[in-house]
Amino acid sequence: MTENQREAFRKNIKHLLIDKNITQRELANAANVTDQFLSMVISGVKKPPFDVVVAIANKLDVKVDDLIK
Repeated sequence: MTENQREAFRKNIKHLLIDKNITQRELANAANVTDQFLSMVISGVKKPPFDVVVAIANKLDVKVDDLIK
């Protein structure tokens, strides 16, 4: 992911969590990562592996492309 895609990814996750009334903990559980790791991904400290991106997209019921646009 480019820096612009990571920024869009972070913003889109934040927006979708609110829109779909899903907690970060629920999303972390669905992606099989810790709350702390997901928090670091959303804040831009960590780069998520592709399988985590796919799991996040699945839980949020969106396509991966929609997360990084």
